[in-house]
Amino acid sequence: VAKSDGRQALAVYGQTVLDAFAEVESQLDAAMVLDRRRNFVEQSSKAAKETLRLAEIQYKAGDVDLLDVLTFRQRSFQADRTLLSIERQQYEARIALYLALGGADIAEAS
Repeated sequence: VAKSDGRQALAVYGQTVLDAFAEVESQLDAAMVLDRRRNFVEQSSKAAKETLRLAEIQYKAGDVDLLDVLTFRQRSFQADRTLLSIERQQYEARIALYLALGGADIAEAS
């Protein structure tokens, strides 16, 4: 009976270790995806800001109307909002990775 219990405990432990590795790997993959998304959105945000800057110059010169400037401003704000959302997701992913690596539950630490 003791040998059977020992084998069962070893099997449970082995599965727990495999599950932990899988969770860490999943969190690392998610972090990499978010990093790529953030880089793309940062470039989009910079491009939107530059487009807005040029539109404002053209508006002052009388080459475009106010509606165009407001449209570009809205696109710039949307890109910034998307970037902030991705940054929030990155923080959440880092917390999940910390917990997957065995870190103390943040709610308990407070």
